[in-house]
Amino acid sequence: ILAILLGILSATVLNPGAAWLNTQFEAERVAISRSAGAAIRANADNIWLREAVPTGSLIIHAKDADPQSAELLQVTFFYYGENAAGEVVFQKRIDAKKAQLQPGFWHLSGAAENQLGALPIRHSNLQIETRLDRGSLLEYLAAAPSLSFWDLRRVIEHTKAAKLETRRYELQWYRLLALPLTLAAMAIIGAAFSFRLTRLGGALGMVITGGSIGFLLYFAGDLLAALGATKVLPPLIATWAAPAFVFFAGLARITIVEDG
Repeated sequence: ILAILLGILSATVLNPGAAWLNTQFEAERVAISRSAGAAIRANADNIWLREAVPTGSLIIHAKDADPQSAELLQVTFFYYGENAAGEVVFQKRIDAKKAQLQPGFWHLSGAAENQLGALPIRHSNLQIETRLDRGSLLEYLAAAPSLSFWDLRRVIEHTKAAKLETRRYELQWYRLLALPLTLAAMAIIGAAFSFRLTRLGGALGMVITGGSIGFLLYFAGDLLAALGATKVLPPLIATWAAPAFVFFAGLARITIVEDG
């Protein structure tokens, strides 16, 4: 019971607190990188967003972002439309040093607009209409482990509405839901391999076996999560299968040992 309560506390209280602290850290990282003139997130994954526009679709690519100020850094806007045959064709691109999200539009600084067959048009400031809001942008930019337990469901719904991949968020959601069961499984394993009387011998073997099973639980959890991330397994099975198996296997062993 204590393990289950600790799992619930960790998912609903400690996880949101850690997510908030991570957000503050990212804001400080961007501020320090800017003041030092460093290349921000040079080795990390780039940011990609997609949005429907009246003329077709808009793909947004950025090198980095500052979630606190809703800014994309070293950003490019790619516009695509459809021709008479219904084929997707490239229309234009806009490169900018910075794009800050304002209510109803992007404010671009140091922008250069490029169209096929035309010379670049430079803008010191440029506004581009958008239907994104700051909350949605923060959700898109956030990594799954850095999101609060209470925000994950809303992030999944918004990401689905934007026709973006939600699997990483779903895996994190189900992993947090399975945390009480995971801790309970560890407690059950500890109990299952502690029943044998020491005078009967074999205590060292039981300690090694119990520790090995605990290690295998987390190894299997990571392996199944990787299979879930590659769409081999549904997120629910990928996160719940390992702790559920160990939990019921531990109960079975306790029952066998208790009944002699």
